[in-house]
Amino acid sequence: MRTLRLSVVSAGLSDPSSTRLLADRLTDATRQGLEGSGYAVEVSVVEVRELAAEIARNLTLGSPGPALEAALDTVTRADGLIAVTPVFSASYSGLFKSFFDLLDPTALTGTPVLIAATGGTARHSLVLYSKDNQAEDMRQLLTSLGVTEPVRLVGHDIGGMIAFSFARLFPDQVRRLALIELAVPGFGLEQAMNPAGGGSFHFSLFMTDEIPELLFEGSEHAFFQWWFPRLSATPGVFTPEEIDAVTASYRGQQALRAGFQHYRTLLADGRTNREWADADGRLDVPLLAVGGEHNVGTRLADALRPIAPHVRSAVIEGSGHFPPEERPQSLLDELAVFLA
Repeated sequence: MRTLRLSVVSAGLSDPSSTRLLADRLTDATRQGLEGSGYAVEVSVVEVRELAAEIARNLTLGSPGPALEAALDTVTRADGLIAVTPVFSASYSGLFKSFFDLLDPTALTGTPVLIAATGGTARHSLVLYSKDNQAEDMRQLLTSLGVTEPVRLVGHDIGGMIAFSFARLFPDQVRRLALIELAVPGFGLEQAMNPAGGGSFHFSLFMTDEIPELLFEGSEHAFFQWWFPRLSATPGVFTPEEIDAVTASYRGQQALRAGFQHYRTLLADGRTNREWADADGRLDVPLLAVGGEHNVGTRLADALRPIAPHVRSAVIEGSGHFPPEERPQSLLDELAVFLA
């Protein structure tokens, strides 16, 4: 059995951090997929926060300390890389960039790289992000990591909205696109936002200035304890520890506002997408539209067919809004075939 070396770089600034939590979940899913394909997996985790002093010393003196040198060697020798950064002021963190700047520009050539980012804590930017702006952030992040080949892009929920914008803006940089459990602005989201037509109330609430922050501040944990079970179809899929970690990222008025800002651009995002479609815009990339059986179902694929001729629908049986957590193997089976 061949052993693959998987390097995981987490640039979270606290302990525990939502960045490390996301890195761990991505690592578990990747390990599960590789082991299911007959590989043994050796995981090495690099916490960039612990290397901050050596990174600064290297920038001034020009020589890495032993811990930093070992971390760079781990990343360089890896067969695959997972890199997760928090987002500040619409960009990856400076510490994250400083670490990767120390690698040779060709060090990751040919290495599969999974990139992820977290945002929304009180330290993160309060800028009201459009999905197109965040897609540009992704493009810059890929460029900084030396990723030059077209990527296989997977996005869930609002992450899927950003992935859609990325594919629309930079079609030559996307090999395949998988969207999971969302309604795309301009293509079904507006209907999903209307409670009178069977849509969800939360869009309008979260889009309202100031009110949701005032309502939820001090009750963040109670809200998430109610919210995740309401959207999932699998009782107990989110552990108390996971809910605690999410709550920590959104505790306080500023952190809540940073999260709600994503909703406050949705109508403008929809107008942008519709203007593109009305100008004969089309997504020619192969596209997998994934819905949970008890939530989106086939609606995502149906809404995108007029502008995505190569869309294919996949429904994850028994799942609600969170297929990665509720039915990870079923989702992995769909993605493995599609992304191959």
